[in-house]
Amino acid sequence: MGKKQHGILMIFFLFLMILIAVIPADGTVNKIRYHSNRELGRAFDRLAKHFPALVHTALLGKTATGKPLLLIRVGNGSPAELDSRPGILLVGEVEGDHLIGSEVALGTVRQLVENFGKVDSVTTLLNRHVLYVIPRLNPEGAAYYFKKIKQDHPWNNTPTDDDHDGLIDEDGPEDLNGDGLITLMRKRDPEGSYIPDPKTPELLRKADPAKGETGIYKIYTEGTDNDGDGLYNEDGVGGVNIDWNFPQEYPAFKAGAGKYMESEKETRAISKFLFDHRNIGLVLTYCLHDNLIHPPKATQRSVKPADRSSSVQRWRLSHKPEKNVARGDIPYFDRVSRVYKKLMQIPKGSEPVESSDGGKGSFYKWVYFQYGVPNFATSLMVIPPKSAKGDSLQKKSLSKRKPKMPMKQIGQRKKDPLRIDRQWLAYFKAQGVSGFVPWKPFRHPQLGDVEIGGFVPFMRTTAPDVEIPGLVQKQTSFVAYLMGLLPKISVEHVTLQKKGDQVYSLSLFVKNSGFLPTATAFGAQTRLVKPVLVKIFMEKGELLSGQKVVFIPRLAGSGASQKVEWLLHAPAGTKVTLKILSEKAGSIEKTISL
Repeated sequence: MGKKQHGILMIFFLFLMILIAVIPADGTVNKIRYHSNRELGRAFDRLAKHFPALVHTALLGKTATGKPLLLIRVGNGSPAELDSRPGILLVGEVEGDHLIGSEVALGTVRQLVENFGKVDSVTTLLNRHVLYVIPRLNPEGAAYYFKKIKQDHPWNNTPTDDDHDGLIDEDGPEDLNGDGLITLMRKRDPEGSYIPDPKTPELLRKADPAKGETGIYKIYTEGTDNDGDGLYNEDGVGGVNIDWNFPQEYPAFKAGAGKYMESEKETRAISKFLFDHRNIGLVLTYCLHDNLIHPPKATQRSVKPADRSSSVQRWRLSHKPEKNVARGDIPYFDRVSRVYKKLMQIPKGSEPVESSDGGKGSFYKWVYFQYGVPNFATSLMVIPPKSAKGDSLQKKSLSKRKPKMPMKQIGQRKKDPLRIDRQWLAYFKAQGVSGFVPWKPFRHPQLGDVEIGGFVPFMRTTAPDVEIPGLVQKQTSFVAYLMGLLPKISVEHVTLQKKGDQVYSLSLFVKNSGFLPTATAFGAQTRLVKPVLVKIFMEKGELLSGQKVVFIPRLAGSGASQKVEWLLHAPAGTKVTLKILSEKAGSIEKTISL
């Protein structure tokens, strides 16, 4: 599929987005709200009851405290039939405070199944493929959104001795001012290292002694010193951030990353599921990382393959984890990124809402580097380049484009640690939303005079309810678009010729008409993805030339093909069976009589 054909495909799915928006379902999309763990399970159970042929619910596993990890299969067929088809995996809410991911996952499933039989493209996709959905990978963290006192809690509830004093979870935060929120405390202190930012006094930043700045504040999480060790709220409930617990670039010894890689039941459950289901050709992850607005760029490897001359050097290189997306996979990320930004109507210059941890130990990087398939990651929300009143997190700003910024200013902008926080403040003010608690004096029982304030929990990771229907509509089209990209193998130009007495030549072309290759460049190079297998079985006779099993390491997409041929010796009428097997593109069986 060339650029022109892919453009046609993109227009097709833009049209699909309009169709899905126009065709009424049952009105439930407009009633979307944030669901507790129990409510989310019941919502999927209702879908399974109303659409028993399309929605199949199961358990991926349970957390350490017994909370279920939901697994949904979506497609027309039984679970066993679906597991034999090429498919994609959608994962929501890897971080516990990113509830928007699970809500959009629920809405997307609902939109797809309600339009089955109404929109031809949706019907075709659900007849051919399977969509696996893990809507909430961190249910323990999500539960904090529904508590009486709200607190940002991206971790699970694994008991952890954060301050290494032999006690567990003994010094958590408290809502001292009674506003139902856990925010921050700031206290004037000669040893303080923070100062109010001159541009936005609500925000604090580290003082820079090189610029003659002297810190005046210390910062604490709202609460008291429960264990009398002189530290405040340093050992609360839990836990481990699931998105720091995967083996790829695992941040050992980082607080919140777990005792060891894949120490958590959630991490192990999803890893096992993926390795047990090799039919998954790509993954879409709703998390606080992004590679769709800013797709990965090609980088020069530190050592070229041609330079790996000695066995000692090869041994050393094998102990270094790869961190860069393979050059051959970059065009696919670029193409999908362009489509995503058009479907989501993202203004140029928008910033994705994402973590600043670099993705070390993250699920989305693990999928690509250790499972071998593309993982497209998005937080679903963006901060517009310039918020104006009436703008939403997905609505294009009406402000005029600013002149290009000099490179020096661009560099300064990137180094500004408060840039994103300032954009959030501007957005909250433009929307008239209470996203930041103003600093107010409070008499602390231990610290004395302090001020309490800061960002409202969940406001920067959870979009307003009114945003969800629009996100669901666009993401449904994007999920359908991704399913349409999966590799699709076929057998073309089968040729049988008699060469002599009971001697026949047999040839064929194995073709991939899907957009994506049967294996990523990285997956083929590292053998994370099995090659396409072409097997020949003869009822009688023998092979004179050719292999009984032919390996095709990687079959590029967009119509790429590879010829396979044999010379056979067998009586006329002998049946020859050909089997073509691909992990990511399914299987084909064809029988020929000589």
